Amino acid sequence: MVFVAFPPDVASTPSDVKLLYQKVDDLIQKHIDSVTSPQTSGDDTSVSSISFVLLVIKTLTEAGKYIEPPILVRILQRLARDMGSSAGSHLRQGQRTDPDSAVSSRQGADLGAVISNLKSVLKLICEKVMVVPDCKRSVTQVLNALLSEKGTDAGMWIEDDFCKPGRVTSSGFISPKEIVSFLQKLSQVDKQSFSHDAHEDWDRKYLQLLYGICADSTYSLPLRQEVFQKVERQFML
Repeated sequence: MVFVAFPPDVASTPSDVKLLYQKVDDLIQKHIDSVTSPQTSGDDTSVSSISFVLLVIKTLTEAGKYIEPPILVRILQRLARDMGSSAGSHLRQGQRTDPDSAVSSRQGADLGAVISNLKSVLKLICEKVMVVPDCKRSVTQVLNALLSEKGTDAGMWIEDDFCKPGRVTSSGFISPKEIVSFLQKLSQVDKQSFSHDAHEDWDRKYLQLLYGICADSTYSLPLRQEVFQKVERQFML
């Protein structure tokens, strides 16, 4: 791609290519401002717009284009607000004795789209984001809020690669204490709205994740011991 052939920060990159990069940046910023505006929260169009923006960011990231960390944090914060709104509405709808099927179906679809976008942005948040103190603080706050959310849909936390090696980082930007804390909170996720099969699937994958960490020598021995003592044992009680 163009970003590979002509790196933005190289002096030899032609001026017209740099102008193209600037236009791309301006366009991304315009869409970011649009989808993170409070006025668009819960809007059907904004959900699809966020999906599009995340797809563009993912493509640019894979091509080596650097995306400013605050941009990803703003999208995450917006989606977290939508998640709380959609989940609460979905939970209230489920408590009604005679829910309107069309409304319920639409709310379920909206929630599914928000969850999909949340997973996408979380996968884009990497070390470059987490090494920025303000960004790390914001991401941590959002994750803690999501982990304590009531009536969470199973799709938010169950991933096909949930238990694969590398899903929990051993990099220095997340301390062992933070890793243990997140794992503890993950074990306490509200699963009341999970189906029986989803509940079993979640338990199985969560335990595989814990056992994978405990057996992986790339993590420090004290961390593995702490995960076993403070997380796995408590979860199995």
